[in-house]
Amino acid sequence: MTQKRIGKRWRWLLGLFVALTTLLLGIHVSADGLAFSVQPVLPTQQVNQKVTYFDLKMGPSEQTTLVVNIHNNKKTPLHLRTGLAQATTNLNGVVEYGKNNERLDDSVPAYFAKVVKLPAKPITIDPNGDDQVRMQVAMPKHHFDGQLAGGLTLSDADADDATSPSNKQQAVAIQNRYQFVVAIVLHNSVNKVSPKLSLGTVKPKQVNARNVVSGAIHNETATFVNQLKVTGEVKKAGSQTALYTTKQVGYQLAPNAVMQFPVWLKNRPLSAGRYTLTITAVAQKRRWQFSKNFKVTAQKAKHLNRSSVEVKPDNTWRNVAIVAGSGATVLAGVLAWALIRRRH
Repeated sequence: MTQKRIGKRWRWLLGLFVALTTLLLGIHVSADGLAFSVQPVLPTQQVNQKVTYFDLKMGPSEQTTLVVNIHNNKKTPLHLRTGLAQATTNLNGVVEYGKNNERLDDSVPAYFAKVVKLPAKPITIDPNGDDQVRMQVAMPKHHFDGQLAGGLTLSDADADDATSPSNKQQAVAIQNRYQFVVAIVLHNSVNKVSPKLSLGTVKPKQVNARNVVSGAIHNETATFVNQLKVTGEVKKAGSQTALYTTKQVGYQLAPNAVMQFPVWLKNRPLSAGRYTLTITAVAQKRRWQFSKNFKVTAQKAKHLNRSSVEVKPDNTWRNVAIVAGSGATVLAGVLAWALIRRRH
């Protein structure tokens, strides 16, 4: 493993550690230099009083108000930007609590945006002042097994605007951006739910200009699937030989999440034909295996190979043409020399 790849891995692990520490070990951060600090006020419906995120057991149609205390650490007014989003899982197997384009399975018992509401008015906090974010929770009318998970995101609107792509001073201002996420987990009971996974759409595509075969792994249950190990293999249809293989460990699926699992082709070109993707997933002493056939057209393979940053262009025919052209030139020269010599 090269030093560059080791560095990337350590940076990824450090980022994951910081995210988990902020989310699970304590949302209240008041270190010097941070724009604001956050402290959830745990209600009576809280299942575990030792954690600093909302973990609520509520009955169908039950309502409550969630409160988060905010302290402005700045000497200027804080224009607080808030947002709510349902928990999803990205293609790196990491649960996200902010807005994104990740999908949810059709089995989702309710949509977070319909259960938890934020006030429409903006929040401005005086210098070194305190205020609250209040959310209204109205549980679904029907009972559901498992968990409904989402998150409240909080950020400094002024810092967000300063770090937008249109701002010419983005490289400097990005150091002043702060965002906190408060997880919100809602359930009707604390009974454990056995996870059920399935394989959805399979298709060739690109991730960061790199060719992959992507399989959509569906979590059909409203429960977290932790420490998930996933192996993906791509074979020619009817063959037992794996052409491309990707193995990942330590993944986490959010309740009812749909995770796009990429099997990386690396620097090998994709060819037209019929293939089979086999996904093997292991978690919580359970094992799932799915297989699905898919087709790659010549046009699709050509488009992906041309736009990939890893696949080197195939210059075979160009080289043949160059050799043929050179040979023709030499042959013409020899014939011309022979004709001149015969005349003389």
